[in-house]
Amino acid sequence: MRKEIIGILLFFLLVFTLVSLLSYSPLDPSPFNAGGTKKIHNLFGMFGAHLAAFLIGVFGLGAFWIPLLLLLTSIHILGDHPRATILSTLAGGLLLVLTTGALLSLRQHGYELFGNSFSAGGLTGIPLKSFLVRYSNRTGAVIILGIIWLIGFIMSTGFSVLAFFERCRSWPAAAMADYLKHAPVKWRRKGGKKPRANVGSRRKKKRSR
Repeated sequence: MRKEIIGILLFFLLVFTLVSLLSYSPLDPSPFNAGGTKKIHNLFGMFGAHLAAFLIGVFGLGAFWIPLLLLLTSIHILGDHPRATILSTLAGGLLLVLTTGALLSLRQHGYELFGNSFSAGGLTGIPLKSFLVRYSNRTGAVIILGIIWLIGFIMSTGFSVLAFFERCRSWPAAAMADYLKHAPVKWRRKGGKKPRANVGSRRKKKRSR
């Protein structure tokens, strides 16, 4: 029962976080915008406005991974998965959140989404990008962040890169073998059509009628 309650609470946090982020507005009052307007645009009101502003301000666009991580965590808890799996998902999710904002900030510090301006990396992603660019240049920063992002994705989702490439490599061979196996049957069916009746026989049938 305790796991079910925790799973339900995590699912609620998922919906709360996702809706708050999607309806985020930089004009809403928040700790990052003390002079905001009185009208609140966020669908979850003041709570949603503060949560969205905090997540975007700290993590930038990487914050959009958080609802997915909450979903995966709730599935692990409700499915009674090992604690190591849950910890791996959370640790990998943290890497995803940080590196996504840093990677996006390599191009520009802000993006326009849903008619609003979002920080690319926030207070964590942009300094991380600047640190890596300073000591490893832009190319090195891209490679380092890309590798860490891939590791975080594998840890959080359980996705196997080796298994994926193995399937991609074996799929053309399996498709070709299946085609060669069934091609003779298809050719026989195409060649085994019933011959058309002669015109004379058709006329005889009409006269007899």
